[in-house]
Parts: sequence; structure tokens; C-alpha cells
Amino acid sequence: MQINVETILPLVVEKVADEIMSDGDIRDAIRTQISKRVDALFAETAKAQIEAVIQSSINDALDREYCAADAFGQRSGPTTTIRRKLLEIASGYWAQSVSKRDGTPTSNAYDAISRAEYVMMKVCGEQFSEQMKQHSVNVAGALKDAYRGHVADLLDKMIGEIFRVRSAQDQNKATNPLKA
Repeated sequence: MQINVETILPLVVEKVADEIMSDGDIRDAIRTQISKRVDALFAETAKAQIEAVIQSSINDALDREYCAADAFGQRSGPTTTIRRKLLEIASGYWAQSVSKRDGTPTSNAYDAISRAEYVMMKVCGEQFSEQMKQHSVNVAGALKDAYRGHVADLLDKMIGEIFRVRSAQDQNKATNPLKA
């Protein structure tokens, strides 16, 4: 006996559809899941389209040419864009001469470096300083431990020479409290 899938498939689908439609809980669950999926797809699509429009608007605004005007509304300079003006301002800020000591603007050529150099020196200097402090603490701790061990050995040797008695510690029955 052979099963004809083409004949049985429509009957199975019809039976399952009848069962789903007659059971209110399943029907409501399916409706809820379909609604959630449609909402999620709509939100993704709408978000992508809104972001594209916003990005396009921002780029258009940054690239739109304008000309500065004086108090009377007369042109007072060449045409430019907001993007070029922002680049000019940022470049000027980082290239400005500042004092090596405190980063304040200065015209003294002897004491001046660019603000970019000052910020990099400050950041690198702080990191170096913190690392040096940590290394100093580590070295001091290692020296203290080594010194403590050396003093304990010397003291143990001196006490051994003064007292010619074999103690529990000499017989390895007790630990040295100075080395603990």
C-alpha cells in the first residue's frame, strides 16, 4: 500500500485548520504571535527608514553652503559649509599654542607647544606616573620581604651562637616566629 502525499496533505491541512479555529486559546495565541511579529517587522523597517532620512538631512545640512553676514545682513566673507567651518574650528583648537606648564593659551614661543602635544604629554605623563608609583610600591615590598628574611636569618644565627642549646626550633619541631 502506498500513501499518496498529494491527496493526504490537503486533508491534513484542512483538519489542522478546523482544530485551530475551533480552539479559542490556540487561535488567540496565534493571533498574538502574528501581531507581535508584524509589529517587530514594522518597527525595524520604520527605524531603518527614519535613520536614513535623519542621516541624509544631517549630511545635507552640514554640506549646504552659506556665507557669513555682518550685523547689517551684508555678506562678510567667502562661502563655506558647516562641515568645513567645524573642521577649521577643531583644527585651530588643537593647533593653538599653549603653555607647556599649564596648557593655557600663550604667545610666548619659548614656552609654547600645540594643544594636541600638551594633551598627549599630560595623558602619557599621568599614566607613566601611576605606573611608576605602582612599581615603587612593588619594589619597596620586595625589599622589605628580603630584608626581613635576611634579618631573621642573622638573628637566628646570632642567637644560636649565644645559646649553645638545641631548641625545638633547632630540631625542626617548631617554626621560627620571625619567618612566619
